[in-house]
Amino acid sequence: MRGISKINIVNIGIHVFMWGILVCFPYLLMPKLFRGDHDMGVDHVLLPLIEFIVLFYLNYFILIERYVFKKKKYLLFLLFNVLAVLFFRFDGAILRLFRGGVYGQHNDSAGNGKYYNEVHFDFKNIILLFLPVIFSVAIKSVRKWSSSEAEKKDILNKNLQTELQNLKYQLQPHFFFNALNNIYSLVEISPLRAQEAIYNLSKLMRYLLYDAGREKIKLSDEIIFIKKYIELMELRQTDRTKVAYKFSVPSSETYEIAPLLFISLIENSYKHGVSAVYPSMILFELEVYDNKVTFKASNDNHPKRQGDIISSGIGVENLKKRLELIYPGRHEFSSEIVENVFHVVLKVDL
Repeated sequence: MRGISKINIVNIGIHVFMWGILVCFPYLLMPKLFRGDHDMGVDHVLLPLIEFIVLFYLNYFILIERYVFKKKKYLLFLLFNVLAVLFFRFDGAILRLFRGGVYGQHNDSAGNGKYYNEVHFDFKNIILLFLPVIFSVAIKSVRKWSSSEAEKKDILNKNLQTELQNLKYQLQPHFFFNALNNIYSLVEISPLRAQEAIYNLSKLMRYLLYDAGREKIKLSDEIIFIKKYIELMELRQTDRTKVAYKFSVPSSETYEIAPLLFISLIENSYKHGVSAVYPSMILFELEVYDNKVTFKASNDNHPKRQGDIISSGIGVENLKKRLELIYPGRHEFSSEIVENVFHVVLKVDL
């Protein structure tokens, strides 16, 4: 029993139940056929039904798998079925002939039913015997297709998980690269602030190592991570850069989201929204409404030099790929520049 799965047991039970009903139906609907000396029910009902069952499972378990799916020998498959049908047709007729012929019925002039013996081979009966062959091919083909689709889906899911994992590995070095650059700039200017930045970075690393590896995390935890990152970035900024954020999430609700979806947009705002010469403004907003989270980022547009590795855009491209994999058809992403202010909006249906 260990080698038989629960699904196989259920399938066997369904088959037994189905054929059991078909066998019992004639007894329930036509009990008179199974009474009397002639016992016509056995010859006209049960014997054809047994032939149907044998033909069905002969194809279902042996012929289809061997000659259709594996060897692709369709003519040989058809030949075996023709021989099987003819065998059952003639075998049943000969059996009934030895038992006294095939029983038929007609009414005499008085209206009384009389039985008589006849042996004939109706072409319709031969055609009917091909029905279980057709049914078995149809059911087996559907199961084969379903199994194939399930395997394809499983392979696709594994490939998607691998790709998502690769995207995470791609994002984390990119994130640490930007963070370490900020800390490096503080070492000579303010060693104490650099120490504080390293301490905050260690907390962010803990989150990346232990929490961001999960498929979904609490939105509240992601917001805490974002705030820590903003604090880290603020250590490097001057008074000319004004940063504000507003995160509105109902405290009574527990939402979950894929980790690190917004960090690339925040990084992008700092990379392109901060100028060493001109005053700069950065604004982040996050809200949840009707089970949908909306994240907005606005910043002054200060394009970096062409070829600047920090502004390569790898994070945003990474984000777009992850959105397509995790939330296909369930997200909206848009960006525009209005009056030299860059706006980006990301909506995700939770």
